[in-house]
Amino acid sequence: MLRKKCGKSPEETYRILMELAKIGVCKVFHNEQGKEVFMVQIFAPGILEMMVNNKEQLEKYPQIGKAFEEYTRLRISHIAPNLPM
Repeated sequence: MLRKKCGKSPEETYRILMELAKIGVCKVFHNEQGKEVFMVQIFAPGILEMMVNNKEQLEKYPQIGKAFEEYTRLRISHIAPNLPM
């Protein structure tokens, strides 16, 4: 379990995970049992895309948007035709 690995209390671990989800580093969803599950995606477009989706953060740190645009244009544009809509 994550809280055991990081050595934090359950409350502190949850607070940190929710903060990371707000920033866009991880995503939180509910599984079939209704339990919250936190998932970390690949950096781009996954994490970087979630970071761009946070409007307040993007306004505060415009370099995130610039990084996303540059990364997707230069690094993954060649695979874009192979991705489903």
